[in-house]
Amino acid sequence: MTDLNIRPARPEDAKEVAPLIFSSGPRAFEFIFSNEEKGACLGFLEDCFARKSVMFSYEHHYVVEDENQVVAIIGAFTKSSMGKTQLSTGIQIIRYLGMFAGIKSLLRGLKFERKIVKPPLTDCYYICHVGVRPDRQGLGIGEKMVAFIEGLAREKGVNKLSLDVSVINPRAQKLYERLGFSVVETNKSYNDLLDDHRYMESML
Repeated sequence: MTDLNIRPARPEDAKEVAPLIFSSGPRAFEFIFSNEEKGACLGFLEDCFARKSVMFSYEHHYVVEDENQVVAIIGAFTKSSMGKTQLSTGIQIIRYLGMFAGIKSLLRGLKFERKIVKPPLTDCYYICHVGVRPDRQGLGIGEKMVAFIEGLAREKGVNKLSLDVSVINPRAQKLYERLGFSVVETNKSYNDLLDDHRYMESML
């Protein structure tokens, strides 16, 4: 592995990064965005990533390159920046999935946000959509990405990072704990198709 380059994501990264974003929470993505068509969820993420003003847009993500290949992705939001995406994201869900499936997806997503993975708090810079290509895992890329987001948070004058991690991903939780994150609460799932999640914070 050569020196890694972390840069702002671009629309043309969509095809490479959609599977990485999906890998950050496959059960939740399938539950919320699938319309029972094979590949619908990945297609939706790819479509959204190349657009502006939606939650899954390139505007809120950074990619890691190794020898000009995208090998990892990370997203980050403030409460304000995430809030500005809500309406556009809802509209895009209905456009992509259709009226019936889109409304169903919206309702599922709203409940998921109320119960399990909640919007960022005012004083936090929230980390999300952390995905590393399988052949690059275990090489410290996740740690480098979190350090990069820490730098962005300091530039914004924010002194706290936050994130949610599924209880079925203890490896990720151990990484975050090693990087200074502590579990604040565990949010229980309300559906067998979803995981319990642990909300974690780290002071900078």
